[in-house]
Amino acid sequence: MSIQNPVGRYGLNKPSSDVGVIQSLINSNLDANAAFKASGIGKLTVDRSCGPRTIAAIEAFQKTVLKWSGPSVDGTVNPGRATWKALNGNVPDSSSIKPQPTGPLTVSGFSVFKQGNYKDKLGSQAEKSIAGYGCALCTLAMAATLIGSRTKHWPENLAPKDLTPPIANRILASAGVFSGYSLVMDKAANALGMDYDGVGSAANQLKPEYIDAIDWHLSTKNPIACHVDFKASKKEGVASSEGDHWILLIGRSGDGTYSAIDPAYGTVMKLASNRNQTVNNARYAETAEDRNGILFGYKGSGGAADQEKYIVVRFALLAPA
Repeated sequence: MSIQNPVGRYGLNKPSSDVGVIQSLINSNLDANAAFKASGIGKLTVDRSCGPRTIAAIEAFQKTVLKWSGPSVDGTVNPGRATWKALNGNVPDSSSIKPQPTGPLTVSGFSVFKQGNYKDKLGSQAEKSIAGYGCALCTLAMAATLIGSRTKHWPENLAPKDLTPPIANRILASAGVFSGYSLVMDKAANALGMDYDGVGSAANQLKPEYIDAIDWHLSTKNPIACHVDFKASKKEGVASSEGDHWILLIGRSGDGTYSAIDPAYGTVMKLASNRNQTVNNARYAETAEDRNGILFGYKGSGGAADQEKYIVVRFALLAPA
């Protein structure tokens, strides 16, 4: 479920399906949240019409669940903003990594998953596990905890913030988006309630100007799935554009470096572009071919030597569906 336009007092309230989504989520939250239920707001009729009762329910949710008061209580749900994320069950925004009493670590609102913690078999594969081959799955699952939405493949009443790699694995298997043990990435993102706009391929290498698209997308607070190469370069007989691993790019810092969550280690690492920056990467200086990527793992930033060899060879802009 997702909405395209604001719903409520200051909303466009069309298409009517947007209103119906909000009404359904309000009813689900009345079942799940005792404080919201105690506000006296009864369940809404899902009639796709935004009347006084729907607006009053949004205001009650903002007061009782978000703990807002004054002008902040505007009776409006804006796509991707705080009221939507709380209603939809996404991980709340966070400016730093912090432990959760009953869940995983979060950074900038995304759950942090270390693939090695999960021994479940990928899809229907008998020999390939999340631990060994689940970097793409973990990357998409981390993104979906903040910007994903329920689809028909999800378990009933599962909130995005409660996604884990094993649950995402079952969702994606149900959606039929595995090809062997590999994911069809765009269809997998769709099954987790996200749009996927892929850039680059083995035959179409990245261009320096693509960094502008990355910067703009990150400015919208949406993440980027990055395919990195780290195992070998062309001079060793393997094309550097093939890609070995997936990470989730989540932000750009004031010093021009980029932050990403690496599911191989369950840590945050840094990358740099070659645009007016010093690239401190173990492979960058080796051959011209190794500079065909667009972002480069920054030595010493993520706690693992392999990360110093990361070269982003393709990427996908992720956004709420």
